[in-house]
Amino acid sequence: MTNTELGPHVKVLIFQALREPKQPASVHDVKPADFLQSGQFIWKYRDGVVFRLEIDSEEQGNALLQVVKPTDYEWSADKRIMVLLWDQADLSAFIMEATMRGRYGKPERN
Repeated sequence: MTNTELGPHVKVLIFQALREPKQPASVHDVKPADFLQSGQFIWKYRDGVVFRLEIDSEEQGNALLQVVKPTDYEWSADKRIMVLLWDQADLSAFIMEATMRGRYGKPERN
């Protein structure tokens, strides 16, 4: 999957996460490494969300991190699985930035 394809993929995951039942704990009570071996891909908490993604390469995963800016993340030992965790503040900021990029394009860097 290319980085261009990953952006919409993550957006779809966010919308799917909205429909997931909330976990009884807080996202602050878990670590990304807790989810590496799971077969599930989305966990929604009252104060955040966790995604487990299959990644084609470490370079692709690192590029994704630059865009989605999770609160915390963890790689599997073989660098094929990445778990991303956002608390509510970081998730809101990510969604706002994605909305702005959709409206106005990628911001220019000074």
